[in-house]
Amino acid sequence: MILGSGRLKRYGRRARAIALANVAMIVFAGCSQAQLSPPREVHGGAKAALAVAFQATSAEPRPGATQELDAKLQQLGSEARGPGAAVVAVLVGGDRRRQSPEPTFADLTPMRTKTQVEHVPDRRQEKVHADVERLESQFAHLRAPADGLDLLQLLGQVGALGDVPDVYVVSSGVSTVDPLDFRQVGWLTPVRKVVRWLTVRQLLPRHLKGKRITFIGLGETAGTQQRLELPQQIKVEKLWLAICRAAGARECRLGRESPSSGPPLAKRPVPRVELPVTDSLTVAKFSQMAPAGRYLASRNAHCSSRIGQNYCQTPRGPCGPL
Repeated sequence: MILGSGRLKRYGRRARAIALANVAMIVFAGCSQAQLSPPREVHGGAKAALAVAFQATSAEPRPGATQELDAKLQQLGSEARGPGAAVVAVLVGGDRRRQSPEPTFADLTPMRTKTQVEHVPDRRQEKVHADVERLESQFAHLRAPADGLDLLQLLGQVGALGDVPDVYVVSSGVSTVDPLDFRQVGWLTPVRKVVRWLTVRQLLPRHLKGKRITFIGLGETAGTQQRLELPQQIKVEKLWLAICRAAGARECRLGRESPSSGPPLAKRPVPRVELPVTDSLTVAKFSQMAPAGRYLASRNAHCSSRIGQNYCQTPRGPCGPL
């Protein structure tokens, strides 16, 4: 069939439109698999007001939001008065040997249209609640893209975000990657020595100055990693708070709640960090040496067996072989 020039032009335009639509669908599908789908596009390249950084490894509970983090996200959206005023950055820990995953941004500002903010109180609250719920539901699907657990690297990614005043870091903190591999550092090395070693070698996370860092889940393990005893959990908390402060953060604190207790979905391997052995004989020797439970009464006191000798660790540091 021979078509006139006018019909040929119309068919040409339709063919181009169909081709462009197909390309757009392919690009969108690819992006949705690689990143979180935010509640709404970020407006005008606005800066993030808050960041949430997840380790999301196979040796930790499944990523999720605590009540404190949920309340912070709700507050951020409720107080926003303009587009881009409630932008949240979401990060996942990467591999220091490769380029880290790009953060994903979501704006929790309650909008009536694409350019107008919702001002009716009830509707504002409904929109904020729905946006926060949708964002949090996607946290559980985050998975670490690299082997091992490297909280130093994740804090470095937080610093690279720039001027973000408030950051929540969800990680067990049981690092297995150099330069801070707990399998090499051991449980008896004093926190101050570890921090000094990192400081001298300029290995502390950069660009944390001015940030308020809240750690969630330090010492909380799952999957292949054995559950930490209280003394080791306290040691992990003290170590990362000290590293955070030495890196110049404005405030370093622990979240009040534990993260999700669900099993991890991540599959990349994380080496197991062995724990000190505590037995009844060690505790009996320790109690005979310490004056009237002077250290046993402390939540920080613990004994361990290492290289064939018994050692004790007290709030004042190692007390030597028993």
